[in-house]
Amino acid sequence: MTAAAPPLRRKTWIVLLLAATALAAVSWPRFRKQARLRQQAATLDNMRALASAIERYHLEKGQYPTAADGGELRAQIKLPDYTRVTTEGSAVRPNPLTLDTRDGYGREMLITSQPEGYLFISHGSDGVEDAGTPVLLAAARAGFPQVQPPPRQKTACYEDDIVFTMGMAVKAPDGPQAFCRK
Repeated sequence: MTAAAPPLRRKTWIVLLLAATALAAVSWPRFRKQARLRQQAATLDNMRALASAIERYHLEKGQYPTAADGGELRAQIKLPDYTRVTTEGSAVRPNPLTLDTRDGYGREMLITSQPEGYLFISHGSDGVEDAGTPVLLAAARAGFPQVQPPPRQKTACYEDDIVFTMGMAVKAPDGPQAFCRK
């Protein structure tokens, strides 16, 4: 027979609980930061995929699609159907890629597309629009001018909007980000 391990004393449980709390307090900010970075990257990936499909549409039709939101846009443009025949027979597997008009936070992006151009906006991690966003959206819906795109703005906060137009991110994360609004 083996001897049973002695039960943990109350002090041991308190020390273990304090150690676990300290570990959680140290690791939580890093986990939160990594989660926000992944969400920003997913947002930019979705924007690039949409822009690629829109640019392909532009090459085929000579103009950009006209859409006021993501649903209308998805109805007009599609990714190429990369199907393939399996080695077992003639079964065809559909393309797993889809156009996602949501940002990395799971919210629908603001999308407008006119024959002259397109604009995508994500309101960042907080979901609140920044001060200049309504002006950009109103200008895009009124018609895209045939001028140079606006100068690129770098965001410094996870809560900042991300804006993508005409194949480039004009307001996007660049460099270290921080939690600015709590």
